[in-house]
Amino acid sequence: MRGLEFLLPIIFIVLIPLSCEENISPIPLDVTLAPTPTEPVIIESTEQQDILSPITQPEPQIIFEPIVLTGSGDRKTPPFTVTTEEWIIDWSYTTGEPEWAMFSFYIYPRGETLFNVESCLFPSDTSGTTYSYAGVGEYYVEVSAANINDWEIVIRPPD
Repeated sequence: MRGLEFLLPIIFIVLIPLSCEENISPIPLDVTLAPTPTEPVIIESTEQQDILSPITQPEPQIIFEPIVLTGSGDRKTPPFTVTTEEWIIDWSYTTGEPEWAMFSFYIYPRGETLFNVESCLFPSDTSGTTYSYAGVGEYYVEVSAANINDWEIVIRPPD
């Protein structure tokens, strides 16, 4: 095989451009991928009633009684039921040492432990109101409180 070493660079020069082509396509260029045309579906109705659906009024929401939750430290509440799409959360706490007080709460859907629907984290005031649009369902509250005399959370329907 002596004497053929000079062909080796030529073989690489020819093979390398072939392996680096940019426009290599597994689909032949003369093939068109288009959806198969289908005939439209025609639904015929002989009765006016089939075409027009009756207008239904939304069912009135059952207004729930305010839910009052109280405590003085960390607490996970029992589940409660909200029957309106929107609801109001009034919260407050008292403390003898405001500079050392720590208060926060999370509201979770029943059975959930990671994704809360509402929260209040380290508020600068000792009371406040927030609105929830989480909807109808069963929920619970997890409260974290330190250096707090007592706290109260009231969940109620909108006014």
